[in-house]
Amino acid sequence: MNSLNILELKLDVQDEQDVDRLVLEAVNANDKIWIGNLNAHAFNLLCTDKEFRCNARLAKANFIDGKGFLLILKLLFPFRLQFKQVTYNRWFSGFLSRSSSLGATFYFLGDEPSIIEKAMQKCNVENHSCLGAHHGYFSSETEDDVISEINRSKAKVLVVGMGMPRQEAFIARNFDRLNCNVILNGGACFKFYTDSVSTCPSWMSNSGFEWMYRLLREPKRLWRRYVIGNPLAIIRLLKLRLDGTLKIDE
Repeated sequence: MNSLNILELKLDVQDEQDVDRLVLEAVNANDKIWIGNLNAHAFNLLCTDKEFRCNARLAKANFIDGKGFLLILKLLFPFRLQFKQVTYNRWFSGFLSRSSSLGATFYFLGDEPSIIEKAMQKCNVENHSCLGAHHGYFSSETEDDVISEINRSKAKVLVVGMGMPRQEAFIARNFDRLNCNVILNGGACFKFYTDSVSTCPSWMSNSGFEWMYRLLREPKRLWRRYVIGNPLAIIRLLKLRLDGTLKIDE
């Protein structure tokens, strides 16, 4: 197995089974772990946002959730990378089922009030033990109350879906105060889980063009991230590869 070092952030989670294993190991051992994720948008933030870079590096393990980003990395390291994409819109529901059957319980944090409530209801209808939920539109003045509510729930797995870089800032700031075993970056996972946004067709996602599908669905919100951000990510990755700072640890 190999891992990839990108600006001192270590990518070492190979696939969905790896995420499942890390979560259950932490829950069973009563350990604590933050599992982060990386895509082209996150990589651009690593390059330009010092606070995000410091926060993201605190995650104990990281997976790749962007197919296009993964394909570029595989082109830069032909036949050497063993990573597979882990994407919430296809993995999350099965993860909840597998983990809850082995004793994991959940708390959902993020998104709009109606969506997060719907996500909790769906999780419990499917018997996956969501012990609480809170929307992501809280202020700094009420953050302590949110932390207290999460801890009172005694959930073992906290999924934070507030978008980058806000979710990373929240987790880094409160990691030592949160009593759960596992914290996951969730991004837009609750929207996908509740079918509040349409899911990209498999053929498009597997080809690395999910970004195009999302751009066509939400052009005003996402045009800068994809039209400007994707080419920038490619250029920055090439530069890191050429100057030797993008490394594989084997």
